[in-house]
Amino acid sequence: MANERVHVYVLVLVNEGNNMLDHEKLDVYQCAIEFLAVSVKVMKSIPKGHSSLVDQLKRASWSIPLNIAEGCGKTGPADKERFYAIARGSAMECAAALDVCGVLRITDPKLQKEGKVLLTRVVAMLTKMCRPDEKYRARSRARVGARSRDQ
Repeated sequence: MANERVHVYVLVLVNEGNNMLDHEKLDVYQCAIEFLAVSVKVMKSIPKGHSSLVDQLKRASWSIPLNIAEGCGKTGPADKERFYAIARGSAMECAAALDVCGVLRITDPKLQKEGKVLLTRVVAMLTKMCRPDEKYRARSRARVGARSRDQ
């Protein structure tokens, strides 16, 4: 029952459009929240005796949307990129956790595939978000060059 509520929440975020914070408008955030709902289903299906795997997946899956939101709230490009890179690492960790579940044959392969599809999108978007744009790089190089000439 809780899983359905999470999916409803995701749909509300996608469709509402009003009174949304900046991070909620990001497609990458929406995908991360949707993956979180899938990961809850995966975690509930993991049998007893695998609590460390559940804990790892739980922490990593929560980390993705939390770091995206925190990065979105930062004003400096370097800060934003750092949080997006952390979120990307957590998404990769979740993908590995799903692989472990597959090797151990402890979860539904359809759930694993659904999770991997979402994570692939999340990682692709975060990879682009982690890279500063060329204008920013040019300004940074210009500032560094100006400082070295001044010294």
